[in-house]
Amino acid sequence: MKICVIGRARTRSSIFCESVAAHFGLKNYNETYASASQPLFNPFFFQRLSKLEKDEYNWDRYKKLILKTTEEMFDKNHFVTKLWPKWFVQNSQGKKVISENLQEFNVITNLQEYFKILNYDKIYWIDRNITDSLCSLSFVYTVRTFHSTISILNKPIVIDTNSRWVQHYLFDVLISKKFKNFLDENKINYSFLTYDEVPDYCIKNYAGVDNFQFKDGHRDYKTLISNYEEVQYQVSNFLENRYYLVKDIKFDL
Repeated sequence: MKICVIGRARTRSSIFCESVAAHFGLKNYNETYASASQPLFNPFFFQRLSKLEKDEYNWDRYKKLILKTTEEMFDKNHFVTKLWPKWFVQNSQGKKVISENLQEFNVITNLQEYFKILNYDKIYWIDRNITDSLCSLSFVYTVRTFHSTISILNKPIVIDTNSRWVQHYLFDVLISKKFKNFLDENKINYSFLTYDEVPDYCIKNYAGVDNFQFKDGHRDYKTLISNYEEVQYQVSNFLENRYYLVKDIKFDL
């Protein structure tokens, strides 16, 4: 049994993976693909390379690590893993704000060769209101606990909508839209779930969600985030006006 969970941060994908893994007795690889995106810092190795040579080396290394991760998981044969579309794209290891020029992004387009997308027994897509998921991420960055039961703060959070992490998060959403279109166009089956549906779905179909007490879904982000309306506008504006950044990405098999 090989199960793939597609989503992004703050969608309850971790809870879902844990429930599925416990039900079937699977290895839970969670976000293991993230390890491939870590930059290589080696001043001695890089000191004689040009910027172009460094970028080419890092890109080649990234693709090899993605392939290695995929092969290692499929060698185990029985597992659940997250496949976030953000891992299809490399942009200088995420060190700068999204560029206006798509050519600055390296894109893995062959999803069968690198991720074996056709070899999964089951694919799930988990989604959530984008503004709330972004606010949720800002909240846990603030309290420094990803699975937090905290629901109030001494003072509201102000999110810098121009910050690098916000730009990257919204860019990830754009990539997800391209990926979802690719799955639909190629008739690759997946089950769609919302953030709110995950707990009950796991209880009814898998091993449940033991000790489930995360209060994320009960937080009032309109109160916790002082500029909630600005964040909401930025989300809408970015997704509507910057789709051109990813429109030329063409995934294939």
